[in-house]
Amino acid sequence: MSKIKQLLEVKTMNTILAFMGLFLLAFTITMIVVFIKYQSVPDTLITSVFACLGAEGGFMSLIQTAKIKEKEESEGE
Repeated sequence: MSKIKQLLEVKTMNTILAFMGLFLLAFTITMIVVFIKYQSVPDTLITSVFACLGAEGGFMSLIQTAKIKEKEESEGE
């Protein structure tokens, strides 16, 4: 597969990671606005959002690691 075609191919994990990054950016900006307006933030919500997205990132890294191991094993045979 050519390099250009590989760059143009959008993979699901890359899309999810981009969405997670944009969501965290928007969430952080929103929490800053909430703090400026009310002088307080919902700590439980912030903790839950970061924990959920952290777990999602961890699961995706495990999937990617498993795919790499599987590919290396199939090439070794």
